[in-house]
Amino acid sequence: MPETVQVIRVPEDVMESISPMSSPQGALFVCRMPRQPEWKPRGGMMILDGIQDPGNLGTILRTSDALDVPLVLLEGCADVFNHKVVRASMGAVFRREAVQTTWEQVLQACKAAQIPIGVTALSDTAMDIRRAQLHTMAVVVGSEGQGVRPEILEQADQQLIIPMNAHCESLNAAVAATIVMWQMHTAVERKRRILMLLHWIWLAHRPGLSDRGRAALLQRFHDPEDIFYADRKTLAEVEGLSGTGLEALGDKSLDEAQSILKICRDKKLGILTFQDAAYPRRLRNIPDPPAVLYYKGQIPDLESCPAIAVVGTRKASAYGLTTAKRMGYQIARCGGIVVSGMAYGIDGMATAGALTAGSPAVGVLGCGVDVVYPMSNRSLFRDMEEYGWLVSEFPPGYPPSRWTFPKRNRI
Repeated sequence: MPETVQVIRVPEDVMESISPMSSPQGALFVCRMPRQPEWKPRGGMMILDGIQDPGNLGTILRTSDALDVPLVLLEGCADVFNHKVVRASMGAVFRREAVQTTWEQVLQACKAAQIPIGVTALSDTAMDIRRAQLHTMAVVVGSEGQGVRPEILEQADQQLIIPMNAHCESLNAAVAATIVMWQMHTAVERKRRILMLLHWIWLAHRPGLSDRGRAALLQRFHDPEDIFYADRKTLAEVEGLSGTGLEALGDKSLDEAQSILKICRDKKLGILTFQDAAYPRRLRNIPDPPAVLYYKGQIPDLESCPAIAVVGTRKASAYGLTTAKRMGYQIARCGGIVVSGMAYGIDGMATAGALTAGSPAVGVLGCGVDVVYPMSNRSLFRDMEEYGWLVSEFPPGYPPSRWTFPKRNRI
């Protein structure tokens, strides 16, 4: 048969996992193999050198498929369509393409793209993989017995070591590759999460864009990243979007969002976006929900427990204060969650009563979640940070004003 055609044996258990056909002995497929694709190196790429064990190679292929890590096989690796590799990969060889090439081509391509090459090695000078920027690198893993070829070790930019107990001499190639790929995957996901948050924060604080306008945009587009990259003509097609809102969306700077995100990270403030699973469902259903919520404390179970708002005057009588605290206590004891504005007077006393009952409470603020207002409630704020949930749609450091309190009331 020509080189472009190959007979592939698919074992029984793999057939059962990918096809409803009854095939007790598995099957033989005569396949026209695809042409070797042109490939471009990228950060977060795994390179295998001399992995000849079919079980190890199949496991690595399966992990690569699960974690979405691109894979390159150098010469000397086992045939990816060997039936033992197919079984160990659980069919991943048919779902995910593994580029097969030479070390010289990999080295040339990575240098041209300015992608550093790391190589796993047992060396005293190697860097711990937990400190390496794996998502920006191409990492070479060799077989357990032979390791990585000397010329690759010599030409790589960085030697990397996987931390393990002193009594462990080496790791199975599949285990080593899986650890590296997991580190790559988590780093990439962390980067994606940060970029996603930046776009959400950017959308939430566009001056001149109303909450209803934001809600209309989120109905029209998949997420804020799509809104960020949309042109003016496409944005103008969204019903209810004012000219001021369109102008605000024309500002593509993420500087303010980056500053807010850094403050949240430094002050350990949580961020909930409209699409997060933990975003309160009932709040999502109002006509003008906040795109982003900043918070301190632990998010309570607002879906299964009744949330009861307790609000009242700041200048309450002694009887009113006592009654508010008793009411907050009784609501909490009966399984409810007290929600208040954390104002001086009735709000604060109801919240204090709920905390006394050992139940979480929710404080919705008319300022940044890191701003204590009024200062007379600072001890209550500390208790809420520990046992309740403080939440605000305003960014960190935002001061209270006359208009922020009516705006927060819808929450």
